[in-house]
Amino acid sequence: MYKRQDAWLRRAALMAPLRALRAGGGDWDGFARRARTVMAGATDTGPDGSAASEVIRVVLDEVAKGRPELRLG
Repeated sequence: MYKRQDAWLRRAALMAPLRALRAGGGDWDGFARRARTVMAGATDTGPDGSAASEVIRVVLDEVAKGRPELRLG
């Protein structure tokens, strides 16, 4: 039970800066660090991995619309 809750908390933490990043502000380096940390500790098949992958993909897609120079890699 706790693992599923942790996955959603991580998802919320990754999603939180989206509005600021999309508006041209925000802390891109902080988001990138958190995203890499979460992905390094998650498996693609578990709740952490699937929720984290989904939200990172959403944030990257949304940010790329206005700021295509920002990359996670």
